[in-house]
Amino acid sequence: MRFRAILISLFLFPVFLFPQNTPPQNYMLLGTAKGIYSWDGKGSPQVLWTKTDVRKIVKVPYGYFFLTSLGILYSKDLSTFEFRNEGFHAQVLKLYKNGQKSFTNIFKPLSDLKVDPENPMNLVTSSKDGVYYSTDGGMKWSFVDNISWYTGIQSAAIFSDPDLKIVMAHPFKGVYLKNITKKGKWENISSGLHGYFIGYEEVSDFVVVRNGKDIEIVASQNFFPAIFKMKLKTKKWEGIYYPVDTANDEIDAIDGLFMKDGDLYFNMTKGIKKLPIYPEAKPAEVSQVFELNFHTKLENELQCRIEAILWVENGTVKYNMSELWMYSQFNKKKYFDKAKGKKGIYLPSFFARSSSKMDEIMSIMKKTGLNTIAIDMKDDFGILRFTPTDPLLKEIGKSSNPVDLATWIPKMKKAGMYLIARIVVFKDQVLFKYDGYKYAVKTKNLKSPWIGYEIDGKTKKTNQTMEYWVDPYCEKVWEYNVAIANDLIKQGFDEIQFDYIRFPTDGYNIYQATFGYKEHGMDKDSALMSFLNYARDNIAAPISIDVYGANGWYRSGLFTGQDVETLKNYIDAISPMYYPSHFEQSFLNYKPQELRPYRIYKFGAFRTFFISKYSIVVRPFVQAFKIGVSYDLKFYGPGYVWYEIKGTEDSIDHGYLFWNAAGKYQDLLKVYSGDFTNKSKSKNK
Repeated sequence: MRFRAILISLFLFPVFLFPQNTPPQNYMLLGTAKGIYSWDGKGSPQVLWTKTDVRKIVKVPYGYFFLTSLGILYSKDLSTFEFRNEGFHAQVLKLYKNGQKSFTNIFKPLSDLKVDPENPMNLVTSSKDGVYYSTDGGMKWSFVDNISWYTGIQSAAIFSDPDLKIVMAHPFKGVYLKNITKKGKWENISSGLHGYFIGYEEVSDFVVVRNGKDIEIVASQNFFPAIFKMKLKTKKWEGIYYPVDTANDEIDAIDGLFMKDGDLYFNMTKGIKKLPIYPEAKPAEVSQVFELNFHTKLENELQCRIEAILWVENGTVKYNMSELWMYSQFNKKKYFDKAKGKKGIYLPSFFARSSSKMDEIMSIMKKTGLNTIAIDMKDDFGILRFTPTDPLLKEIGKSSNPVDLATWIPKMKKAGMYLIARIVVFKDQVLFKYDGYKYAVKTKNLKSPWIGYEIDGKTKKTNQTMEYWVDPYCEKVWEYNVAIANDLIKQGFDEIQFDYIRFPTDGYNIYQATFGYKEHGMDKDSALMSFLNYARDNIAAPISIDVYGANGWYRSGLFTGQDVETLKNYIDAISPMYYPSHFEQSFLNYKPQELRPYRIYKFGAFRTFFISKYSIVVRPFVQAFKIGVSYDLKFYGPGYVWYEIKGTEDSIDHGYLFWNAAGKYQDLLKVYSGDFTNKSKSKNK
């Protein structure tokens, strides 16, 4: 059933426009990507406020709060609006245009907004760096530190018991409770939640309920979806609803909880559902409330996504649903459709200089139906593998063994290939040495360049590694890499893929790495955001990035700066490296064990797409190589690779790229023909 028709049937009550200072008794508010609208269920939505997106709406006795990209918005009467952001930490972006730099402050993205059910003056919101709470209706916010940095806190709640307490969820360390009144420390209260090898599955949302004398918390877990309930006095979570069979590799997510008259409403990918929880009894069968297909006229009229709905009837909230981007068709980026559906391989540049090697590769691609080549154009050493035309590249860059693009690109285009230029960004030995190490990452004294090295465990001697990094904060580094991208687009490439778009992580001496171009309160996230913002403004083609598999799996940038939630705003596609060999070998390694690659890619692709709010193409790198870890030694072969691509296709099916550093893909013929024996017959995949 279509969303418009359903809501018309549900909302048969008079809805009035909002005269100044006279909120009506019956009305509906829509939080959208363009702002706040009122709607009567049958006419066109009426605009109330349009300065930024609105992702959540909270009604309190003294007005309304709105969660937006610019902070917390407040209105007492839906006629006047003001931001209440005092106390929030700012994030600094560096803007670079026409050779000039400037700076702008933005708030770190807020992910949740809740009110104390006992005292509506108490509010809580969460962000990447921790939790903020207010005891005066949002006039001033106080910061409560996170338990670890570079992790996105998705959900939080606040309540009085009678002490003021906050509960929040870490992406993988579980749920934590803090007594604000007594200035207590964070207490882990995760017992009973679903967990796996490094901790717990993400808790996406909370609802705090007063059940008689007891405070109870209802929570939803994402990805391995479930509903849990916990009595605060026992601090033990009890699972009460498991909607999918994750043991049979089913995927879904739960988010956007709302409790009304003992019934819990929540989002899953196929619509809003209702689960009776109170009064105490075995929960009845979950029911579908309505299917929200935003292919309908409502979103088309607004030409934007709808993210939240507040329905008030007779002055009382009847429905208050958020996270409705899960049903929208207006999330996608400009080049989404162009980048989607690309299935291919990575190639070192020397393949394109050899007719015999390319003939072999093209034969494999024709037989397997692959249509995409990602090829090194600036490699892991910073060497350009093409002949540049841009004067800046001729001045700074070093070209060696270049591919004859004027010949190679037309030949590939004739064969129907989609061409991706791989550019290694911040790991760059050429730019590292340029102009007396001007742009290199430095040691702590900023007088000498930092080079990552390792210590031999036996001899204790220094073994220098090949870790030559340039400063991600430096706008001249951005300019150089974007110039490379534009030169390659001019010569015929379809897409730019930025790799090593992160901070250095390796080396015994990593603690000495210092970034001399860091300025004005910037951090690792804002450095990568600033670079990609500059790239997005100056590259008229799809932009993709490569990230670690863990950064696609969790809502976390850890210490690399690779955070999908923030970087999604500037890119069109992302390639997480979900290599089974690189995860802990026990990770998802339950029976039948041969299905482990299938699980990692099926769950991983969905998780990254969900974390991006369905806005970018998720095109994983598929492991097409073997290393000496226990699982690979036992299971690696064509069946292993087949399960990886089947997992991707059975998930979101946006495409994939095979990775083999040496370009050895002969075994793909066996993968696609099914000519192998370690494909499980226990499941019909």
